[in-house]
Amino acid sequence: MIEELVSKASVGDDDAVEELSVIADTDPERLTPYLGSLLDRDVLWPGEVVPGGGR
Repeated sequence: MIEELVSKASVGDDDAVEELSVIADTDPERLTPYLGSLLDRDVLWPGEVVPGGGR
């Protein structure tokens, strides 16, 4: 599920970005395995998704 959200966010899907933001706010540890993929795909915004991203 998260990998699919990362893929969609990387092509500008605002809904996927929003869902990733909710996950980052409520359970950030779930994103830890995907941080490399987020960075590789330049998904750096919003800053909640990738610590230090977009700031």
